[in-house]
Parts: sequence; structure tokens; C-alpha cells
Amino acid sequence: MILLGTIINTAAVLLGGGLGAILARKLPDRIHRGAFLAIGLFTLYLGVRLSLQMERPLIALVSLIASAILGFGLNLEERLRGWLAQRFPSPQKATISEQGPIQGVLNAFLLFCVGSMTILGCLQEGLGKGSDFLLAKSVLDGISSIALAAAYGSSVMFVALPLFVFQSSLTLSAAFLSPYLGSAALADLNGVGGLLLIGLSLEILDIRKVQVLNFLPALLIAPLLSNFLPFLSSFFA
Repeated sequence: MILLGTIINTAAVLLGGGLGAILARKLPDRIHRGAFLAIGLFTLYLGVRLSLQMERPLIALVSLIASAILGFGLNLEERLRGWLAQRFPSPQKATISEQGPIQGVLNAFLLFCVGSMTILGCLQEGLGKGSDFLLAKSVLDGISSIALAAAYGSSVMFVALPLFVFQSSLTLSAAFLSPYLGSAALADLNGVGGLLLIGLSLEILDIRKVQVLNFLPALLIAPLLSNFLPFLSSFFA
């Protein structure tokens, strides 16, 4: 079954989010903050690990700059926040578990959908080589969704739908995309994804507001540049 890994991954997020939301009602706010910090530290670890895989830092830099021009120019994050705010209104003077449904959805989407396991897992499954990566990712996402829901509330469960759509699209497109993504392009993609996760960790840990969503176009720009570079080199050779 071609979408088995994605279906299990989606179910893990729903189950973990539901369990975390139940725990959120029974745990004090300081526990929510601790879970919040734990996710931030783990996200930082994942980001550093992925970013070290990049082979051509210049491509990552150009991709991020181009993405910043596009993302901040179109104000992608604020537009998405406004859309989510209409659907998940936050009460005034709320605890961390009550005041952050929008941030919870954004952080969960970035954490679950940005990274090498998402890309490589969908490619692996789409090419009929099994669902090992996505099954391993399901375990990580399930555990992470428990902590995120404990910190932000049940809104984290709503990320299951975009997660399913995103991963299904990648999986179903894998057969078409794989011939155009060599090992170097995948390394550049992983590196950029790692840098975005580092930015996300800074937001989760409340160190700096990075607005990571504005940089998401870099995940498309990086592999395009990576594949275009050999043609450009041969043209000027």
C-alpha cells in the first residue's frame, strides 16, 4: 500500500495529540513549559544534525536569501497566522496551554513536515521501497505531538490534515521527481531543512522570532539550484 507510512504517521499525530490534550488538563502550567522546552531542544538537535549534511553551503545561502525576499515580500507567515486566528481564537489572559493554539499548529506543521525523514521517507515509499523511514518518523511525531499538545492544547491535532496532504503529495510525486534529485540535491535539501529547524527551535525556546514559514520556499529553491548548477557550470566552461 503506497500511502501506508503516511496513514500511520497521521494516526500517530492524532493519537499523540489527543493524549497530550488529555494530559494538559491534568498537569500544571510549569509541566507544559517543560514539555515545550524539551521539544525546542530536540528540534535544535535535529536541525544541527541535518544542516551538517549540506555539501554546498552557498546554495543554502542563496536559497534562504531568495526565500526571504519571496516569503517576507508576500508576508506568508502573517497571512497564515491571520487565517488560523479566525479558526482558533485564543482567550485573553490564558495559560500557555490556552494561549498558543495558533503557535502550536504552526510549530507542529514545521516540526512534522520539514526534515529529511519526511522527504526521504516519502520518496522511499513512493518508489515502492518500503515505509521504514515514515514508520520511524511516526514514532517520533507521535511522541512529539504528546509534548506539543500538552503545551499548546488539542489544536495540535489539526495539523494531521495538512500533514496527510503534504506527505501524500510528496509520495505520489516521488516517481516523477526522483530522477531529477541526485544525492547532492538531496544533501542540499536536507541542509536547508536543518537550518529551518534550527530557526524553529529558536522560536520554540523563545530566543528569537525567526518567522520560519517565510523561509519555506527555500525547500523548493535549493534542489532547483542544485540541479541547475551543473548546466550553468557547463555553459560557462
